[in-house]
Amino acid sequence: MKTKNYVLKSLLAAALLSSGLTGMAQTHQKLQDDGKPVQLNPVVTGFDKPESGCDSIKTTFAAGNGLTGVMFNVVAKAQIYLTTFVVSTTGGGTDTAKVFYLPGSCIGHDASSAGWVLASNTTVKSGGTADTLIQANALPLNYNMNAGDTVGIYITYTGVLSVAYTNGTNLDSIYAKKSTIQVLQGYGKGYPFAGSFSPRVFNGIVNFCPGVAGINEINKTAPVALFPNPFSSTATLKIPENITLTNLKLVISDISGRIVSTQKVSAREIIIDRGNLTSGMYFYTLLQNNSAVGKGKVVIQ
Repeated sequence: MKTKNYVLKSLLAAALLSSGLTGMAQTHQKLQDDGKPVQLNPVVTGFDKPESGCDSIKTTFAAGNGLTGVMFNVVAKAQIYLTTFVVSTTGGGTDTAKVFYLPGSCIGHDASSAGWVLASNTTVKSGGTADTLIQANALPLNYNMNAGDTVGIYITYTGVLSVAYTNGTNLDSIYAKKSTIQVLQGYGKGYPFAGSFSPRVFNGIVNFCPGVAGINEINKTAPVALFPNPFSSTATLKIPENITLTNLKLVISDISGRIVSTQKVSAREIIIDRGNLTSGMYFYTLLQNNSAVGKGKVVIQ
């Protein structure tokens, strides 16, 4: 009897295979927003730790869905500035990762680039396979926020890699929070600013610092104050008394390291004019006899 049952089961399995019914079952496998199979058992590596005296907030690494990018709101509950993001990433290869920000809420602004500012444009290399590897990549920003401010964040790849995220419950509702910051549910996004899926939860970490960027910031050189930051037309840079003006110059470079502006410094306050510079993040360095005596980041809107 056992032999007969075994033979019947084997014949049934063979019939299903030959009829294509097993293949039909595979076509009903749960898919992500990008049409790829859901990533299972993700492995997360390479966390970017916050700077000394700063903090971070993690959402989740549950994955379960994904697309080229993710868009969501961050709300400040105290004066902070956002520094970097750790992003769950699927796939393998080299790609370009972009971080955009929008002053105010991204809700209703998910389908157009109008008002969005490109903050960083980073080359990312993932050694993952097409299976189930998720790697974390640190992507830079630098954005000042006062208590009560909201900023829309759009993190996206442009080619072979995808952002992993999780299905949410309510668009623009709080998913993760601390006393100083909240991360809200948002959209899964195609590139660039293409089809939206909601609600979706950003999978990753937001690193941030208390206070205002550009004051005693980067490498802790000298307390150089630049304001307003971000700015759209002009900004003022204040040189502290402990830096002499002899042989002092200001150098501004873009995120690729290319120098875009150089000027001699002969006063304690100088005006920085954006001129022909496009919107985005830049780095400023005070050089004295070719040595850095002050550094910082500035965002042009």
